[in-house]
Amino acid sequence: MPDFMDRFGAQLRAAQATPSMVVSQRREVRRLRRPSLRVGAIVAGALVLTAPALALTRPWSPLIGRPGHPSPSASAAPVSPGFSNRLAVLRRPQTDVDRAAAAPILGTLDKALDGIQTADIRQVSEGYVVIPVLRVTGDEPAGAQICLAGDGSFGCNSLQNFNAHGVGVNKATYSSTAFAGVVPDGITSVRFVDGSGTVDSAPVVSNFYSLTIRRAGTAPTATIPGPPGTSGRIPAPPVPVSGRLELIDANGHVTR
Repeated sequence: MPDFMDRFGAQLRAAQATPSMVVSQRREVRRLRRPSLRVGAIVAGALVLTAPALALTRPWSPLIGRPGHPSPSASAAPVSPGFSNRLAVLRRPQTDVDRAAAAPILGTLDKALDGIQTADIRQVSEGYVVIPVLRVTGDEPAGAQICLAGDGSFGCNSLQNFNAHGVGVNKATYSSTAFAGVVPDGITSVRFVDGSGTVDSAPVVSNFYSLTIRRAGTAPTATIPGPPGTSGRIPAPPVPVSGRLELIDANGHVTR
């Protein structure tokens, strides 16, 4: 009998001890799990913080060229210091405004341009952008060029020619000629002198000028074949007024 009672008492004591042991084990499990939750939160936070950083550093990759046609190539090479040292507009950071202005123009370019330096494209005025390129097919001297595009016109110049003349485009109607261009730092105005000696001028703002002259060149006529026994004469497309464009510095000196 004493043996039985001894064994029964031992079993009761073991049963009473079991719940506290289970609770203790559960608490230990909780203590072990909590650090892993904190680690998970830290990792998730790191992912949230990293995503915007990746978006900010991702290079701009616009669509270049017309669908179904050979497209110009893009280049990640930086613009030539020869251009950036002479053009203040190239020394400021590129913005969303620059990219938005350039996107529709880049979609019209053809294979003649090789190595469009997309990171250095800048808007110089509403509707006009400068586009640095590594090469223009068929142009001499070969090498980097700076191009101006806008209002349906496009023109490029080498570094040597740019330093002397800038880069410009023009567009004519039958009664007027519009000039636009980008010129080196230090040029404050441009002056156009036509064949009769008439002078028109415009200021330069952020390396850019725009000058509209209420005159145009004389458009020749062309004869086109018509039905048998007839012929027709139509005017040729309008041509710009002829003359010379002068670059003026802050001292009023003509630099070309």
